Amino acid sequence: MKRSFSIIILFSLLLVIEGMSQSQTRPTILSYTYYPPTEDKISWQPLNLMMSATYFRVVKEGELDFDSCLVYSSRSVRLSKLPVVGEGIDDIEMLAQSQWVDRRRPAEGINLLSRAAVPLGSTFSKVQLVV
Repeated sequence: MKRSFSIIILFSLLLVIEGMSQSQTRPTILSYTYYPPTEDKISWQPLNLMMSATYFRVVKEGELDFDSCLVYSSRSVRLSKLPVVGEGIDDIEMLAQSQWVDRRRPAEGINLLSRAAVPLGSTFSKVQLVV
């Protein structure tokens, strides 16, 4: 009898005590916002792209070469491939003329190369472009 009476008292005390549900607790991080890689410092963007391409290659278990992984990851994180591909090139004019890489238009690059390599007015100034 004492045992059943003590169990009834214990349950009645539990009903009186208010507990907080998990939904009422405040999270330590109030909100998460996506931080796009394009808003990183310019000096960090090539590193971010290299890490993304390396991660992509590991996920693909080395089935793709690094250049292909660089192309896929640059599209994914929306960063330019030029700082990685043209690493060590300090010529601003050359990098400005290399924007065709990011636009995926190799015909523009071939056209720029043919104009730079062949002097105007020569018989070879018209180059056949087959793409």
